[in-house]
Amino acid sequence: MFKAVCIVFSLLLLVLCLFWRVRLAQTEERIAALEDAIEKAENEGRVLTARYESSMSLEELDAYARQVLGMQPPGPEQIIYTELPG
Repeated sequence: MFKAVCIVFSLLLLVLCLFWRVRLAQTEERIAALEDAIEKAENEGRVLTARYESSMSLEELDAYARQVLGMQPPGPEQIIYTELPG
């Protein structure tokens, strides 16, 4: 009887170990997928940052505002200074 209980207990432990190994493998696959997604997002972030930094300088923006939109810098009478409490 004791042998049968030991065998059943051993088989139960074996099944539980196999179950946890399967769960561990699934978790490792999910981690690998998430790491790939993070790497892709970081690469996309670098590409977008480079694109943003090379898109338009302040000088180009100023020239566009003056030439295309007909904007002008404000005159001294148009500037109002305010004091903020602090």
